[in-house]
Amino acid sequence: MPTDKANIFTIARFGDITLFKNKFVLEKINEKDEFGIGLLHHSIAGECINPRRINAFLWNLLNKRSRIVEYGLLNTNCRMN
Repeated sequence: MPTDKANIFTIARFGDITLFKNKFVLEKINEKDEFGIGLLHHSIAGECINPRRINAFLWNLLNKRSRIVEYGLLNTNCRMN
C-alpha cells in the first residue's frame, strides 16, 4: 500500500483521519517535520486534510496523557487510541 512508507506528516496532510489515528504513536507527539514544525502546529494552521478532527484527536490525547501522568499511571509501551 502506498501509505506504508508515508510518515505521519504526509498522512495528516493527504490521508484520512482513520489512517492517521492508526499510524499515530503517542510517544512521537513532539516529533518535528523537516522544517521543525510539529503535528499540532500543522493542524492548527489548517495544513492537514481535516484539521478540526486532527486537532480534536491530538488535544484529547494530550489531555488523557496529562491526566495519566498526573496520577503516575503512564506506561510508555502503550498506545492511546
